[in-house]
Amino acid sequence: MDYKIVEKEPFQVIGKALEVTVKDGQNKKDIPAFWNELNHNGFTDSLKPHIGPLGFLGVCMDFNDQPDTFNF
Repeated sequence: MDYKIVEKEPFQVIGKALEVTVKDGQNKKDIPAFWNELNHNGFTDSLKPHIGPLGFLGVCMDFNDQPDTFNF
């Protein structure tokens, strides 16, 4: 994947967070299930008036080495 780091002004992120673990690849199961839940319960529809030109984004943050978790 090609990428570049761009400095931007501060911005707000709205949404719902899920703490996931990378242990045994559990995050690769939990994150798709989380998206599925949000799509089926109407949460993503409630955010549509607020989305920008890039659409919905998944944000990974708050990485924690012990116990190998992060917030998605």
